[in-house]
Amino acid sequence: MSLKEKFDLIYPSSIKHNQVDVSHLGKWYLSSSQSKNDVKNLLDNCPDTYWQTDGDLPHVVEIQFSKLVAVKCVALFKFATVDESYTPSLIKVEAGFGKNRLHRVNSFQIPYTDGWVYMRLYESVGVKFSPVKCMFLRLSIISNNQNGKDSHVRALKILTADDKNISIPDAVGGMLINPSSGIMRL
Repeated sequence: MSLKEKFDLIYPSSIKHNQVDVSHLGKWYLSSSQSKNDVKNLLDNCPDTYWQTDGDLPHVVEIQFSKLVAVKCVALFKFATVDESYTPSLIKVEAGFGKNRLHRVNSFQIPYTDGWVYMRLYESVGVKFSPVKCMFLRLSIISNNQNGKDSHVRALKILTADDKNISIPDAVGGMLINPSSGIMRL
């Protein structure tokens, strides 16, 4: 399967009616980037381009929303067999109402595979789980495969639900990372 075919498994055709990509609603900030490999490459829907960091770990992506959003999943596209040591292996996610009002949602071990990885975000509300409600989201790349210094991320999507019927993307070949029960191949 080609890189483009793997990319197209989720975006845009398989985002269901109750799953909404809200990436475009946020203002994006990066801790660093090399020239011509900046934030536009994260959002351009092209698997051949990527954000490339420049500097020491951790590498940070911050997304500020103008209104409260209920984030249920962060989808990350990577091409590990080409990017090798540039491929993220551990990502910490924080959310809150502002840059200085964040709480840790979870940390995710990212498998060394090609394709989409879905990091499910939820918080316990009584006996139920619900998406993380926030106006600010921070993703920190803590480490890369093979102890790499800089990172490549080919795409990031911030997914939410437009109703109470919350489901995770069902793209064939993707990896769902559920912090409580590990990794599940879709």
